[in-house]
Amino acid sequence: MVGLAGVVECSCFERYMPAEVLEAAVWDHILMVIKYPEEFERKLREAQKTELDAFDPQREELATVKEMLTDAEAKAVSIVAALEKARGIVEKTLQEKIDELNARYEALDARRLVLEDILARRRLTDEVILAAVRYAEDIAKGIDNANSKTKREILDVFDAKVTVKDGIATLSYSLPTPVSIELHLSLCALN
Repeated sequence: MVGLAGVVECSCFERYMPAEVLEAAVWDHILMVIKYPEEFERKLREAQKTELDAFDPQREELATVKEMLTDAEAKAVSIVAALEKARGIVEKTLQEKIDELNARYEALDARRLVLEDILARRRLTDEVILAAVRYAEDIAKGIDNANSKTKREILDVFDAKVTVKDGIATLSYSLPTPVSIELHLSLCALN
């Protein structure tokens, strides 16, 4: 069943966790990120390295594809030189090689474009990291007296999501590695 704003309604069988306690824990964590920009930048740089490492296979393949394109271009030059002198069956055979080479070159060039597109989709560029750190510094200046609406807006900027399982709340935000927050609550607080 779809509820308001397209949200799918479902049953949750986890133990009840008071929203106020959960919100406070999430806010405290985000506040630490914002108030300590050096640590925030360090985490962003770690996430950037993880993201870059994940692209290593595509970067290596792109280098190989570019090498193969260069080889194909050199082969085309030698075939063109030979074609000028060829006649009869040799000319026909060279034309077949040209057609094969053109098809191979087009396939390699198409793959190059795909790989370059994949590598261009990086999320955590140096510019993004600097902008996020500057944004966090700007927010830190007025954060101490934030109201609920402002807190929600800031959490939305971080794309903060909380998952509760077995009484443990896990906060995930725009960095690729989730941050776990364990809440130790008395049984009275859970009822």
